[in-house]
Amino acid sequence: MAIPFKYNFRNLLRRKIRTILTLLGIALVVWIMVFTLAFARGLKANMKNNGDPDNIIILSAKAGTTIWFSAISRNNAAPLKYLDGVKSVRIPDPEFPDDREMDEVIECWSPEVQYMTEVDDVPSRQLISVHGVDPARAFHVNSQVRITKGAGPFDNYSIIIGSLVAAKLGIPRERLAVGRTLHFKDAEWTITGTFTAPGTMMDSEIWCHHENIMTQFNRKEFAMVKLKAVSPAYVPKILAAIKKNRRYQELAAYHEPDFFKDYASGHNKFSIMAIVTAVVIAVGGIFTGINTMYTAVVGRIREIGMLQVIGFSKAQVLLSFIFESLIISATGGLIGCLAGLAFNGIPLTLTWFAFELKVDFTILAIGFATALVIGVVGAFFPALQGIRMRMVDAMRYN
Repeated sequence: MAIPFKYNFRNLLRRKIRTILTLLGIALVVWIMVFTLAFARGLKANMKNNGDPDNIIILSAKAGTTIWFSAISRNNAAPLKYLDGVKSVRIPDPEFPDDREMDEVIECWSPEVQYMTEVDDVPSRQLISVHGVDPARAFHVNSQVRITKGAGPFDNYSIIIGSLVAAKLGIPRERLAVGRTLHFKDAEWTITGTFTAPGTMMDSEIWCHHENIMTQFNRKEFAMVKLKAVSPAYVPKILAAIKKNRRYQELAAYHEPDFFKDYASGHNKFSIMAIVTAVVIAVGGIFTGINTMYTAVVGRIREIGMLQVIGFSKAQVLLSFIFESLIISATGGLIGCLAGLAFNGIPLTLTWFAFELKVDFTILAIGFATALVIGVVGAFFPALQGIRMRMVDAMRYN
């Protein structure tokens, strides 16, 4: 006959303070572990869609891969849209939707500029990325972007707001509602829409017409040009054409996923640090749990001896103590996981962009499994020590 479960529950209730403190300690370890893994997962998710496999990004050769230092003249930018393999789209004429000859043909060519600036009427003084685009072309090239409310931007100092801009600026979303205004770079900008670009840094940007922002920064050159190829198969051909043409010797072209892979390499260090931190926390938590459980079980050596005296086998005693430990660790793990889950979707900010914590099933499973390991390992060794003692010695243990 096994030791009844109610015996274990009664022991836990009899030692309320020790049970609660042990449970909360495990819950804290699990919560910190879930949080750090959610940080790494969220940062990785923010980077995964930055590069479109159909896209090419072109900067000035002298700038290397630094967008802020790039300058491309209009004369160099305009001919790029005629390269063989660049995609074009047909926009039906509203008055003659069935007449294809009346369609407007737009090349998927997007000249853009990008600046970091402060928003004057936001107390945080956080730097925000302002992205100047040609509204007629940018959405055909940057296919990750979806307008969620309103429209624009148009050539009248209007802006549209990424879904994480409020988090980046540290202000309520209501402050960035359609119709409100922001002041930056000596101008008033009217919010005409909002957009989302999941898994990209564009989600943390303000978009406006490039002519407006270039006027405010007194700039004549574009920072970059993006091209969308007919398909990924055309990308190498376009890259080769740009490299071979002496007309573009001052330009450097990159496959967009490769460009952002290098661009994001610095941020991967944060992910690695978060994962290493989670591992250190897990190892430290296991040893802390072992120490706590060891102290608790060692104080019950007499009880282990008594259980054997009244007829329970060593295996039954060992399993009973492990089960009791698992009750505490599983409850603490569940509390820690629920506390971590509450942070799912919470935005955090880095220097250039914002991202959301991502708590998924895998992270919760890792956190809960860690709690169970703490419970099993923490009870097994001290209980094993107790059952290995002679029953007489165990009954006299002090």
